[in-house]
Amino acid sequence: MKKLFILFAAVAFFFALGTGLEAQEKKILIAYYSLTNNTKNVALEIQRQTGGDLFQIETVATYPDDYEGLLQVVEKERNDNARPELKAKVDNIESYDVIFIGYPAWFSDLPPALYTFLESYDLTGKTIAPFCTHGTAPGDQDATIKRLQPNATVLETLKISGNTVKEDPENAPKQPVSDWLSKIGVK
Repeated sequence: MKKLFILFAAVAFFFALGTGLEAQEKKILIAYYSLTNNTKNVALEIQRQTGGDLFQIETVATYPDDYEGLLQVVEKERNDNARPELKAKVDNIESYDVIFIGYPAWFSDLPPALYTFLESYDLTGKTIAPFCTHGTAPGDQDATIKRLQPNATVLETLKISGNTVKEDPENAPKQPVSDWLSKIGVK
């Protein structure tokens, strides 16, 4: 009986040890840039489903409120290869394993603020999970992100219509985010 108890205790100990290693959670950061709150609402849904920490990427300079004025500034920044100054940095980015990076697709590209953000950190060994909101043509920013962070693992981008999110900010992102998290293996 004593031998059976010792055997049972040893098996339970090794099972608990193995489970503890497998259940080790990844630390998640959700960094997003959003002018119209569409990308912010997707970021909030990712936070609800993952429990990650939120960080809003903000520029020091403000953008025009009117659409035409915004397009002019964005096009000029794009043509000038601008890197706008950001208000804050993530102080402990090295402590995160998975970094969700959200942005609106501008001219089928990353907004200049995202170039600044991605060029400000060495994300070697990190997993980057990009997500974007878009109008008519989301484009393909994956190659750009991989070029800016060549030593990170860049997962498939979630692309969701900004108009869809705008129509129902709380509910529209739920299913697409859930499906995407399952697909990329983060959920």
